[in-house]
Amino acid sequence: MEKYQITIRDKGETIHSEEIEAKSPKAAYEKYVALNKPIPFKRISVNWGMFGADGFDPPHYEGHVEESQNDVSSETKKKDTNSPSRSPSSAELNPLKGFEHEEIEHKLDKIYIVMDHIRWIGLSIGCMFAITFIVPQCTGG
Repeated sequence: MEKYQITIRDKGETIHSEEIEAKSPKAAYEKYVALNKPIPFKRISVNWGMFGADGFDPPHYEGHVEESQNDVSSETKKKDTNSPSRSPSSAELNPLKGFEHEEIEHKLDKIYIVMDHIRWIGLSIGCMFAITFIVPQCTGG
C-alpha cells in the first residue's frame, strides 16, 4: 500500500490535508470520503510522489450538496425589505458571484502548476548556462 496526500483547497489556501494509505489514488479518495463525511463541497486533490496528482470534483457522495448561496441572498433580500434605507452592497449587485466557482478554481490550479513548471525550466536553463559558460571562464579553462 502507498501513502497518498489528500488536500482540499479554498481560494488557493489548503483548508484540510490528510495522509491516507491505499492501493490507488481512487481508493484513497473513496476511503477519505467514507471516513470524513460531511466534507466541504470543494475539489479534492490526491497527491503522491513528486509529480503524481489526481483531482476529484464534487459531489463526493450521494446527497452531497453545496450550501446554497441563493438561500443567503434571499435572506438578505428579506432584510432589505424590512429596512428600505439600506443600499445593496457590491457583492449583492455582482451577477457573476459564485458562477462556476469550482471550474474557475480548477483552471487556476492548472495555471499555477504550469507556471511552476516554467519556473523550474527557466532555473535549469540558467544553471546549464552558468555551468557551460561562466564556470569555465572563472576557473581558467
